[in-house]
Amino acid sequence: MMSGAGSLQKLLHLANAREALASGDLPQALSEVDAAVAADASFAAAQSLRREIVTRMSALPASVPQAPVARAVLVPVPSITVVPHPRTHSVWPLRIRIALAVATLAGIAGLAVMIVRSGTATTADRVTPRPVVSSRVPDAPHVLPAADVSGKPAVVPTPPPASASKSTPTHAEPTLWASARLAQLNLRPRWRASAMHVDDAALLRDLGEGISELWVGALAGNEDVIFVGGNVDETDWLRIRASLKPNGVVWRISPHRSAQAADATLAAVAGFKRGRRVSYSQDYVADQFTPLRAGQ
Repeated sequence: MMSGAGSLQKLLHLANAREALASGDLPQALSEVDAAVAADASFAAAQSLRREIVTRMSALPASVPQAPVARAVLVPVPSITVVPHPRTHSVWPLRIRIALAVATLAGIAGLAVMIVRSGTATTADRVTPRPVVSSRVPDAPHVLPAADVSGKPAVVPTPPPASASKSTPTHAEPTLWASARLAQLNLRPRWRASAMHVDDAALLRDLGEGISELWVGALAGNEDVIFVGGNVDETDWLRIRASLKPNGVVWRISPHRSAQAADATLAAVAGFKRGRRVSYSQDYVADQFTPLRAGQ
């Protein structure tokens, strides 16, 4: 396989041969076409042009009148044999042509690379990523128990479970939960929640995997639901009331059958009324408290 420079050189010789042939300089045309054939013996265009030049040179003596000048003048003159003078070519036009040809090839190569990259980018833009929905419950919890945070709040935003409804459920619509704990506590996937001093690690795990946002160890403000464990005094109930939404709910988490009766009194002072009790697991129960509305 010939190099790029050799291929370009034979094309230049062929172009020079055609130019010389068009101007009637047959010897120069033959010289240039021979150079093209020498560069590439299988160059069909050069071979064909050479045959044409040789044919013209062979027919030249028969086609030229022998004494056209003697018939045109009164005084006969000896015949003059015209010897064609070989044309001289400057090296600068050849170098300029080579430079232009190389620049053209480089430009074409760059344009081809740009077209390929553009086509690849266009194809990538047409690919629409599809969301991957997994209903598998991870083995490790997404949240830490309240005892591990030592007063440092930790927020765990999580997507709603795959089995939940696509629309935001109302209080009248039941939510299908993979966790029986969340189903019994009547929670909603898009709720914002906080958990204070809750020792039930299984409940915290289910909350972290089920609802959209969970704060552990701190009150985040504007919560839909707050889970409270441990000892709760009157000040704690007031802080909970100030952080909770007007239509929110508080679940008081206690070990099974050990909920203190004083909670109802302290909660009432802070503006809560007691609701139902749910034994959502073998070890824990949850007492519901909701804010009192105006006029209650």
